[in-house]
Amino acid sequence: MTTLVRWNPTRNMRRMHSDIDRLMESFFETPRVSGSKSTTGGLPVDVAESADSYVISAPVPGLKSEDIDITVEDGVLSISGAFNHSYGSTENADETETAAVKLHIQERRYGSFARKLRLPKDVDGEGIEAKQEDGILTITLPKSEAAQPKKITVS
Repeated sequence: MTTLVRWNPTRNMRRMHSDIDRLMESFFETPRVSGSKSTTGGLPVDVAESADSYVISAPVPGLKSEDIDITVEDGVLSISGAFNHSYGSTENADETETAAVKLHIQERRYGSFARKLRLPKDVDGEGIEAKQEDGILTITLPKSEAAQPKKITVS
């Protein structure tokens, strides 16, 4: 016996949209480290692409440039650092009181963070630049010359 299923074009479009989303998420996939029991938190990032570069932006409120570590190794960009309390140490993340201050509400994030992003193959690792301004870390990853579009003039 054959079952007829009514064709629904919106279902097909939703499936295609979902497939494209999964593809884009895997492009900047965060590498997994097996057996790792890290207590660090992740760092939320935005990733944008232009014709000649990728730009990664992340919120780092209250951090100085020297408090942020950025490395590139084996095609993986690593960003790490630590948010500090204005009233105490970050050594004990469960500490909610100091001698002079009793904490009632804690909504700001503190403690160490780490984020790893696998870089696309077309990134020029030598030209990577990072800057921190107004609490936003911006990392610019230029594309290699071979990956950039070329304008061909017609004679």
